[in-house]
Amino acid sequence: MKSIKQEMNLSDSDNQIIITLDGSHTVYSSLFKEHYHSLDGALNESQYIFIDLGLKTINSTEIFIFELGFGTGLNAMLTEKYARENKIKIHYHSIELYPIHLKIQNELNHKATAELDFVMYKKIMGCTWNQEVEINDHFVLRKINSDFTFWEFDQFYHLIYFDAFSPETQPELWSGQIFKKVWNCLLPLGILMTYSSKGIVKEALRNAGFFVKRLPGPGRKRHILRAIKQ
Repeated sequence: MKSIKQEMNLSDSDNQIIITLDGSHTVYSSLFKEHYHSLDGALNESQYIFIDLGLKTINSTEIFIFELGFGTGLNAMLTEKYARENKIKIHYHSIELYPIHLKIQNELNHKATAELDFVMYKKIMGCTWNQEVEINDHFVLRKINSDFTFWEFDQFYHLIYFDAFSPETQPELWSGQIFKKVWNCLLPLGILMTYSSKGIVKEALRNAGFFVKRLPGPGRKRHILRAIKQ
């Protein structure tokens, strides 16, 4: 496996920060030829899909979340903010094979748009990889630098943020085999949230055992998916 430094060099050669319609930043990946978020609004997309329709539906004072694709860290920041404001405990594990370069991290405006203080922003973005770090009393973070197709779960989760690049760009991460792997790591009635509502994604989720529901999407996006382990 390549080191974090090698992965950063590979993935960040020509990455560009883009301002989306709600004023928040996303990144254009030169490696995958895609943006990390919707150009209609990175912050609005993450808040709506993963927090409002995902995290807020979990009725527990201690929640375990797994994210596929740490990306720019926006989902993690919004989740930490929710945990702190609602005084619950969240264990947040996020896997990323290609971490974005420190220079890109430092130029993102997530701190301002997600209304985070500087110390919290630096703790989340600067958190040591492959170690479990207690960010504060409400949020424990483990960022994993690994290839999800080979990585194995070692615990169960209430909620999955499935936020890989698109099925056209990373088809290996949207297969029935991958979704079965995710199904196995979820607690009963656990939830998977994803921005993609493509037919092949719905079919793969159903074949893996999920009950799949199509929901209205944010902005101009027509639909997103919520998949429940029944």
